[in-house]
Parts: sequence; structure tokens; C-alpha cells
Amino acid sequence: RRQNQCRDTIGSYYCKDQACQKLEKDGRGCEDVDECVVVNGGCQQCYINTLGTFHCECDTGYGLHADERTCIKMDPCTGGNGCAHICQNENGVTRCVCCPGYQLSNDKKACGGRRLKLMA
Repeated sequence: RRQNQCRDTIGSYYCKDQACQKLEKDGRGCEDVDECVVVNGGCQQCYINTLGTFHCECDTGYGLHADERTCIKMDPCTGGNGCAHICQNENGVTRCVCCPGYQLSNDKKACGGRRLKLMA
């Protein structure tokens, strides 16, 4: 609650700062309005209410689209996934796999061992 930040005017109110959204019933303080209670604030998945505003977030495996409202499914295996050999996308979670002849190290990303040589 912020005291003396909002001023009541005829039919409206005036706020000294951007965070003040609504004049409290006592007419002296201002109250934050949770924009997200109406249609989830326009966010497709999750919203985070902050003083005077809000922002959208996405569930695990999804990333926020450029419109900052909708969420798009992400492929964790594209670029910088940390897997030494093969990356598998399992429901938005990275799973590293090694090529034949190698074993996955304890860090679950590196591959150790020696490649088996096949004699023909």
C-alpha cells in the first residue's frame, strides 16, 4: 500500500507514479490491480503479477513468443544442449545418448570409452 500516491478527481483519479492502479476506499492510498484475474492477463499459460503491471511465463518445455503472451514448444536439442554425441528430446527435456561403443559419463552429457573397431 502506498500512501498519498493517488489523488481522487471528479469521476476518476490521478496517480503520481505508474505503480498506482486504483484508489483505495479510504481515498488516501493506492491499491495494485491484478490484471491477471481477467482472462489470465492475456497470457497463454502462466502470469506473474507485479506492482502496477505483470508479465507472462511459460511451462517447462515452452518458451515465450515474441508477442510476450503466447508460448511455443521448444526443442532443447537445438544449439547448446551440452550433449557430447546425440541429444534426444523427451517431452521438452534433454536426454543425452552416446554413439555405439561409447558410454555415457556420470555427468549424463559426456561420452567415454573407445570406439570399437570392426574388422572386415
